[in-house]
Amino acid sequence: MPDPVEELLGEWPEPKAFGVEWVRAWAPHGRERLVKIAKVLRRYPWMAEVVRRRPVANPHPYMVETYVAKDGSETCISLNQLKAYCARGGEGDSWSRSSADWKYCISQSWMAGTRAEEG
Repeated sequence: MPDPVEELLGEWPEPKAFGVEWVRAWAPHGRERLVKIAKVLRRYPWMAEVVRRRPVANPHPYMVETYVAKDGSETCISLNQLKAYCARGGEGDSWSRSSADWKYCISQSWMAGTRAEEG
């Protein structure tokens, strides 16, 4: 019988940025959410690099959020409630949520996959 995690990662390798064990832990509970995250990471590859470089200890998949500025000029990924990593022109920088630049991001209702899948 094929391994469902290996099948998932075969089709959507982007969540490997979080680590295979993380994917293995969450796949049984949130496969659809992992696919949404993968779609966003595929569309914005710099986000996968942020995840690899700045690991957060076992983030809950439903805490991972992405945002897009209303005009599309900026994209952000939040791995926890304390910090977001944003990019203008493909360069990721770390900004706290209290940063003045945060106001350019769409509200939290635009979670991972939702906005990215539309555009």
